[in-house]
Amino acid sequence: MARPRRTSTLVVLRHGLARSRDRWHADDRVRPLLAGGHEQARRWVALLAAYGVDVVVSSPSTRCVQSVQPYLDALDLTPRLEPVLSEEDVDADGVRRLVARLLEERRAVLCTHRPVLPLVLDALGAAPVAMEKGEALVVHHRRGRVVATEVVRA
Repeated sequence: MARPRRTSTLVVLRHGLARSRDRWHADDRVRPLLAGGHEQARRWVALLAAYGVDVVVSSPSTRCVQSVQPYLDALDLTPRLEPVLSEEDVDADGVRRLVARLLEERRAVLCTHRPVLPLVLDALGAAPVAMEKGEALVVHHRRGRVVATEVVRA
């Protein structure tokens, strides 16, 4: 039997349950998580720790930052806020460059929004996948190439 090869992990997280767009009348970038979204964020702490995540990259939108905040607090990490991951400032070339850089990391999480996810998946060369709020696609990669993916729910 062939010896297993080690992979690195990139967790692509869709932010948790947030206030409805229909009921939010302020800047969408500051739309927060609901109580259920905060609970999802707390559940991600153990899962992200199990994957050994030590790099946290997020859209600067409040609901994305809140989705990774419990993990940041638990490990005393500082997030890298990337405007190209926000709905308002999304940039396909910027997403492609960011994903390429993250594929050089060993263990990272990227938190973004539904409209940005297709760009992230395309940059990974991964098949499209529907993700609910608070779900993630765990991408196992080796030397910049995706080896396997799995959808995980907190």
